[in-house]
Amino acid sequence: NTLTGTFNEEFTFFFDPEKTDQRTINVEVWDHDTFGKNDIIGRVSVPFIINVGSEIELKFDLEGEGKNAYQKAGELTLTILYTPDPEVKKQRRKKAKL
Repeated sequence: NTLTGTFNEEFTFFFDPEKTDQRTINVEVWDHDTFGKNDIIGRVSVPFIINVGSEIELKFDLEGEGKNAYQKAGELTLTILYTPDPEVKKQRRKKAKL
């Protein structure tokens, strides 16, 4: 019950840069209403930045929806860490040797 929520959520996405053309993650932030319907607070498209093995902290303005469209609806801070799948790396090395 605050207007300045801190969520500290962690998500894992599987991404193969050789197979995936999509280079953005679309993030939506919603409120939760006990009674009535949940409302979208804002959204942002986050560019997917590959920086192997290093965390990157990025800040984005959430864009409002509906009557608040094109207005800042809050701020989103993300920490992104890209770690290649060891199995995928092993398969690529095998292909390279052929």
